[in-house]
Amino acid sequence: VGGSGGGAGAFVGAAGVGGDGGVGGTGGQGAQGVLGVSGLNGGQGGLGTQGGSGGHGGQGGAGNGGTNGNGGAGGMGGQGGQGGTGAADTGSGAGKGGTGGMGGAGGAGGTAGTGGSGGVNGVTGMGGTGGVGGTGGQGATGISGVADGAGGQGGEGGAGGTGGTGGPGGVQGVGGRGGAGGTGGQGGQGGTGADNSGTIGVAGGKG
Repeated sequence: VGGSGGGAGAFVGAAGVGGDGGVGGTGGQGAQGVLGVSGLNGGQGGLGTQGGSGGHGGQGGAGNGGTNGNGGAGGMGGQGGQGGTGAADTGSGAGKGGTGGMGGAGGAGGTAGTGGSGGVNGVTGMGGTGGVGGTGGQGATGISGVADGAGGQGGEGGAGGTGGTGGPGGVQGVGGRGGAGGTGGQGGQGGTGADNSGTIGVAGGKG
């Protein structure tokens, strides 16, 4: 597992990279991004490394939001690994949720973090590209909108992968747009509008 980022300062250090998997083994998981201090962004999650022969890539670490800071972005997964989840913003300000990490080759994109009160949600990660003869990873599903907010957009599918589904709208919020499919892949489904708002879901993603 990668090491944690540096201590609090003007900038928070990045988390370390996970170790390589042995032959047939699993790659190490990227470390979680360190907590942002008040008003600063959380550290980005470490990258998962490529799995050894026959193994799975490590999962990217999750970001970690500080008070009034944005959530950190999820780390990119190693080959076959899933992108890390973007962290939620933990403050009361309008912080943005972290962006989901991109999946490694064949891996799924990570999930976006939620925005703080009054904030916006992060973007979901893109699915990784399929290996030779393999299938692209699926884009992650958009997260639910915060109050009055639109749902998150579904992540884009990797080559041959399906786009992610748009997230449902928050109170009086529209649904998120479905993610675009990768080359040869299917577009994702549009998210639904809020049940009590009369809003409608948006279009599915482009194939």
